[in-house]
Amino acid sequence: MKKKQILSYLLIIFIYSIIGFSMAYLSRPYISYIFNESDHSISMIMIKLVMIMVCVLASFFLQIIIHESGHLVFGSLSGYTFSSFRIGKFMWMNTGDSIQLKRLTLAGTGGQCLMAPPDDWKNTPVFLYNMGGCLMNIISSLLFMTLWYILDKTSIITVFFGITSVIGLAFAFTNGVPLKLSNINNDGSNALETMRDVDARHAFWLQLKQAQMQTQGYRLCEVPEEYFEIPENANMKNSLITTLVVLKIQRMMDLHNFDEALVVIEKVLSIDSGLIGIHRAMLTCDGMYCHLLKEGRDTDVSPLHTKFMNQYFKQMSDNPSVIRTLYAEAALYHNDISTTSKLLEKFEKVAQTYPYTSEIESERELINIVKEKSGF
Repeated sequence: MKKKQILSYLLIIFIYSIIGFSMAYLSRPYISYIFNESDHSISMIMIKLVMIMVCVLASFFLQIIIHESGHLVFGSLSGYTFSSFRIGKFMWMNTGDSIQLKRLTLAGTGGQCLMAPPDDWKNTPVFLYNMGGCLMNIISSLLFMTLWYILDKTSIITVFFGITSVIGLAFAFTNGVPLKLSNINNDGSNALETMRDVDARHAFWLQLKQAQMQTQGYRLCEVPEEYFEIPENANMKNSLITTLVVLKIQRMMDLHNFDEALVVIEKVLSIDSGLIGIHRAMLTCDGMYCHLLKEGRDTDVSPLHTKFMNQYFKQMSDNPSVIRTLYAEAALYHNDISTTSKLLEKFEKVAQTYPYTSEIESERELINIVKEKSGF
């Protein structure tokens, strides 16, 4: 792990340690009250202590909603239009005709708000959209802290306000200060990269435009090729630019240019770049599929089943590309009819609620290619 990533993780551990002490301090009047009141039985004390833990969980969930709403509000003020809004697994998306509720799991994120930028990428504002979630966390934290200050400290509602205030400030800090983590970039990193690197700003704009087209039912192979162009001198250590490379590879997969995709995948995975963890896993997954399709049982898949990848397969088990690759492994390498049948059933179940119908169409084609090759 890189030194910057280690420092980022240590900083987050330090911040959340402070959060723990702060929540304990703000809850102290309530805790003293429930222990000092003579009419509180042991069972009642336990219930009230559990209520504090419920407040912590509810506060985290509320601040995630507030954070993503901040992106929506400040993005709208910056001229962006709504594409999708996700909290946990639940995702509302703008198909162009209506707003639909779907389900999507993305490892490393509690939520996400994607918006379509204005047409002129060179003059598209990026700061407020990227930092809107942090700004909303700060605004809400000031409000909740005011409520905690003026209300009865022995009330569980007041405890909830205090905890929510602290967690909101923690969200603002850990998302707003540019941090380089292994799995995903935070808002501060995206804001900084788009403001100081013109190629990163263009890549950011392109990704949001592609996301808009996918919510409206376009496949990547139908998105104009110029939406994937990367300057020759682009900084490949910039995560936004490498994300564009990932999308370009996925377009190759959608076009069934597997040999070309495999060459680019292996090149990107072999260099020192800004590729974040989840994208590294996605490319490894696609590379595994390409190898299986090309070599079948001659493919040695064991080196690809690292601890990192097995964790990815587990966390993203409902992702169509993961199901597709595991299907290819079961059919072309293990010759396992039972597993392929289960994976096909799972794919069809996921397809019913998956937000991107165009991606389902693409992945179904990749599964059918394996079917034809394996005879299953």
